[in-house]
Amino acid sequence: MRYSIIWTDDAFADLKDIAQQIKQQFGAGTARKVVTEIRQRIDLLKTTPQLGTKHHIKDSDTEYYVLHSKKNRIFYDISDNIIYIDAVWDNRRDDRHINIMLTQRNNK
Repeated sequence: MRYSIIWTDDAFADLKDIAQQIKQQFGAGTARKVVTEIRQRIDLLKTTPQLGTKHHIKDSDTEYYVLHSKKNRIFYDISDNIIYIDAVWDNRRDDRHINIMLTQRNNK
């Protein structure tokens, strides 16, 4: 079975922000490479949706899958045959903010 991928607006904005930061620090070529790597990892989910590990939000019933892509994490959930990309997180950021960000997005 092949799954469809849907990016949330927030996740797409995350990817754009990461690309912009990398472009400023390391150049446009590196930014394109990182974005391509993230997109390739996400494409693997079409055929292996449980590729990521489960991530439970503290003090919540919400659970996401997390897929690692070098220095980034991709948070997603699965509903029927659709994979929703909920967030892309730069691992160089403070991890204490992950659950806060995911909780805020889940409550929209």
